Amino acid sequence: MTHKIFDFYSYLFQEEDNITAAYFKTNSDTEYRVYFYPIPEYFDILNKDSYLYKYGYFFGFTKLAPNEEKIEKLDFKIRNTILNIIKEFFKTKGIDKVLVFSCDDGDGRKSKRANAFNIWYNLSNTKMLFKKYDEEIIVIDKNGNKIDVEFMSLILENNNPKIDTILIEFQSFKEQLIASK
Repeated sequence: MTHKIFDFYSYLFQEEDNITAAYFKTNSDTEYRVYFYPIPEYFDILNKDSYLYKYGYFFGFTKLAPNEEKIEKLDFKIRNTILNIIKEFFKTKGIDKVLVFSCDDGDGRKSKRANAFNIWYNLSNTKMLFKKYDEEIIVIDKNGNKIDVEFMSLILENNNPKIDTILIEFQSFKEQLIASK
C-alpha cells in the first residue's frame, strides 16, 4: 500500500555532477534545495565494501540566497515537500538506497533543526514508507568534557532487504565518527 503526501510545493529534480538535488519555492518566495550526495563524496571513513558506502547518500536541505537567514512561519507544505522528495528519491533510485542526515551547525541551531525534522517525521504518515533511526554523537575533549553533540539520522525505505546489515554498519559508522573527532 502506497501512502500519498498531499499538499506540497511543486519541485524539480536535477542531477548535478553525480549529486541529485530537488528545488522548490514556498508561498513566501523562499527557495529550497534538497540534496543527496553519494556517501563516498562526503565521508571518507567508510569501508569501500560496506553497504553504506555502495548505496548510501548524505541527505540534507537548505534555503537558497538571498533567503538563507529568513525565518519562515510554520508551513507544513515545506515538511510535506521534503518528505515527498525523499519518497520520490527512493522510488527513482531504488529501495536499496540509504540516506544519512546530519544537521548543519553553521549558526548554532543544529539541535533545533534535529528536533524540527523529528517532529516533521513523527507527525507525517511517511512511517508507512520509510524508517528513520536517530543517533546523537557526543563529542568529548581529551579531558572527558562534553564539547558538542552531533545529531544524525539514518533513513531507509521500509522494504529495503538489508535493514539489519545497514543498522550494524550505521552503528560502526557512528563509532568511526566519534573516534575521528
